[in-house]
Amino acid sequence: MNNLYLKEADFDDIEIVNQWEQDYLKYNSNKSPYINVDSYNGWLDLHKRSQKDEKSVHLFDYWLMLDNKVIGLFLLRTNIKAHEGFYKYGGNVGYDIMPSYRRRGYGTIGLHLALEKFK
Repeated sequence: MNNLYLKEADFDDIEIVNQWEQDYLKYNSNKSPYINVDSYNGWLDLHKRSQKDEKSVHLFDYWLMLDNKVIGLFLLRTNIKAHEGFYKYGGNVGYDIMPSYRRRGYGTIGLHLALEKFK
């Protein structure tokens, strides 16, 4: 698998978000992705602010990239005891592979990369 890496999400990632949104719409024409070009900056801002709030789950977002093309999104969570749902059911890592890249092992490899970030 060529050059697979995690890229920290940034406010300048609108082209990545556009790729994400287009892939979801292609495979799920009746359902919009939970992150899209219009909602991205607010979503990311909320996650960045969470990192400074000791009473919140701290959210760290990473795009899973393959040769500079987005193929997934990984959400790392710390301080999960601050939210009963994450603590009991959600855990420290959440991820979503784009529909066109599923069932190829990218989630497993991305999970290994995400665990390296936790170290």
